Amino acid sequence: MNARDHLFSLYEQWRRLSLAESEGIQRSDWAEVRRCQNAKHTLQERIVAATDALKVEQAALHCDPCEAETAIRTVVSRLMELESQNSQQLSQQRVRAEGEQAGVDKAEQNLRQLSRAYGQPRETGWQNYS
Repeated sequence: MNARDHLFSLYEQWRRLSLAESEGIQRSDWAEVRRCQNAKHTLQERIVAATDALKVEQAALHCDPCEAETAIRTVVSRLMELESQNSQQLSQQRVRAEGEQAGVDKAEQNLRQLSRAYGQPRETGWQNYS
């Protein structure tokens, strides 16, 4: 496999991980989201190395890098769109979770107020001696 094909196979892995991450976000499967993010973090180093290898290969073969750069920009642009969509999904999930938490907090406050208003009065020590 030449350096260009290797780089594009890494970009394809990134795309698949981003799609899996998106599904994890939709299911609120945070372990899956974390797994995908960790895998992409590791993949970044490999992409940088593959990009460097492609530059070396192109220089050795006296190739014009413009064609590869155009293809890379196209792929990276699509990957950035996926990352943006995932970020938006995460924001929506966060807003939804914050709304749910606010509802839980309000219910807890209401229960405390009810408990204070209708709960059994505390007995004082004087009632025990009468």
